[in-house]
Amino acid sequence: MKKFTVILVLSFVGIPSLYSQIKFGVKAGTSYSTILFSDDLKPDEGDVKYRFGFIGGITSEIRIIGKAVFLQPEFLFHQKGFNYSTDLVDDPSSPDHSLKSYVVLNYLEMPILVKVKFGRFYAIGGPSILLGIGGNYKRVETYKSPPSADFTKIETGKVKFAYELYNSTSDETFFHNRIDVSIQGGLGMKISIITVELRYALGLLNPADKPDNYTGDYRLKNSSLQLAVGIPVEIKK
Repeated sequence: MKKFTVILVLSFVGIPSLYSQIKFGVKAGTSYSTILFSDDLKPDEGDVKYRFGFIGGITSEIRIIGKAVFLQPEFLFHQKGFNYSTDLVDDPSSPDHSLKSYVVLNYLEMPILVKVKFGRFYAIGGPSILLGIGGNYKRVETYKSPPSADFTKIETGKVKFAYELYNSTSDETFFHNRIDVSIQGGLGMKISIITVELRYALGLLNPADKPDNYTGDYRLKNSSLQLAVGIPVEIKK
């Protein structure tokens, strides 16, 4: 992981030295993310929902063609994940049972995007490489048994991007694949010196491997809608 991170940083820092004029900046915002499941993997009960997370980091803008087409490499921290909730009603002699799970997946991300400007507005799109660095989860189970015997069980733990080890603990959950690649695109506009941008990204790789002997359509894809504000700083060489 350390080697991969160093490569991303060096790539980001090294690109601008090839150009006589660039723009740097910082950006921050929110990411509205979930994991999309193929039909045969969707839970029989309950819903997989989107969750809010943080996205932020450094960005640059490199002129390619005239004043309209630019390359925009970025180096970001991106908080993805999903929420899950279900309400199970058993027979009248059993308590109602509700379950809510909150999963946070943290990534380092390097988009390399093409930006096309139309006056104050622009369109942006391209690929992005992501490196999973961990996360956490929270699981809340509530049992309601009238009139006053409500019971709530809360579990918390860590998310690791690795294969489960023999010495793993009960509060760890595992996503097998640390690397993801996404395709993303969006629109933005410049207001004074800041930019406001809305972008959608869809992952192309499964965060978890297909189980042995599984014959179904096994697809898990990161999905995120991002709204961010950027403050550019022009550097002339």
